[in-house]
Amino acid sequence: MAQTQAPWMVLSAALVLFIIKLQNDKMTQMLEMMLKLVVLYEQHDKRAIDIDTKTDFLYDWCLANGTKADE
Repeated sequence: MAQTQAPWMVLSAALVLFIIKLQNDKMTQMLEMMLKLVVLYEQHDKRAIDIDTKTDFLYDWCLANGTKADE
């Protein structure tokens, strides 16, 4: 009695497609997380520049006021 292999072939193809879709979904999630990380690093760099600017201003102000206080 000959049995057809078509159902198993269809199931195998469906499994392969499911695995590919699952991997694509995971890759999409990983890409989204990497983009969020890039945005966070950019925001961090901007804040660091602002803090550095404010620190320089405060340093200069303290030096200027310290000099005047000594006079």
